[in-house]
Amino acid sequence: MAVKDQFGGVEWTKWAEDIRLRWANAMDYYRRELYFDIEFQQYMQFKFYEQWMKLKKYANEKGIKIIGDMPFYVDHGSVEVWLDNQSFLLDEAGYPTSVAGVPPDYFSPTGQYWGNPLYDWKYLKFNKFKFWTDRIGWASKIFDITRIDHFRAFDSYWDIPVDAPTAIEGSWKYAPGYELFDQLYASLGSIDLVAEDLGYLRPEVIELKNHYHLKGMKVFQFMLDDGFNDLEHSYFYPGTHDNETIKGWSDSLNEEALNKIKKIVDEKLPLNLAIIKFCLHSNASDVIVPVWDLLEVDNEQRFNIPGEVNDTNWTYRVSNMSLVEKAFKLFNKLKSED
Repeated sequence: MAVKDQFGGVEWTKWAEDIRLRWANAMDYYRRELYFDIEFQQYMQFKFYEQWMKLKKYANEKGIKIIGDMPFYVDHGSVEVWLDNQSFLLDEAGYPTSVAGVPPDYFSPTGQYWGNPLYDWKYLKFNKFKFWTDRIGWASKIFDITRIDHFRAFDSYWDIPVDAPTAIEGSWKYAPGYELFDQLYASLGSIDLVAEDLGYLRPEVIELKNHYHLKGMKVFQFMLDDGFNDLEHSYFYPGTHDNETIKGWSDSLNEEALNKIKKIVDEKLPLNLAIIKFCLHSNASDVIVPVWDLLEVDNEQRFNIPGEVNDTNWTYRVSNMSLVEKAFKLFNKLKSED
């Protein structure tokens, strides 16, 4: 961060060659030159860690576990990629040769071009997956449970040529998932992980998840046609951060879908609340209800629309604690109702 500030905030591929490539004399020079800036960054990170662990201890003492969300990929401009070029598929200048994303799906007819660098699985395997054992090992210290987004990429991932105009031009490649997880458990012992296993998956992804007895995810909005099965080993959501709000979704349902839902939910409640109650009273191992669904907001306050770049995605904030209290009261009321 100190070096990035020194170069006006640009990412590491645009720094001077010596520090971009981490030459020993350059690293020593910048440690001396930016000593106080580095001290400041270290202090800020230490204080955040100190405050975070205090909060986590308080939550744990109240019987609350904290779930950390881990994106599968990291940003090209991140410290991870700068310090560990070999773990990623990069050219000699440090730029990705191909990038991550997903093919056309429910959310986007042209797929999603994320742009993150892909992992060099051959090198990671040679290095005993140190990048992943370090990453998940640290997450397991600061979280009680770690949810791994895009879990399917431990089995198969979408490889997009870096100069492709959309994600359609990508192709499937395969990762050594079993070898990685064997190494994780051998190195870290007991770790509590949740696999984000949504979307169109080949059977091998579920086999990998089940082999290590990982909990998966189920989403009410996706289960209407196929039935609400296999919830026992899953985290169950009315909708996730990528879905419409449950009120926005339920308000737009056609008559056929409405009839299906009304056969299984409490008809005395508004439909959006009846769906939340259904989730809470299911046999799912765990249920997570997004705060916006407990606040009963419509799609004008949708958290994220995947595949879109706009000024509202990922900007949702609860404006005051009275709204949080309102959400908790509704949660407890729906949970306690027969």
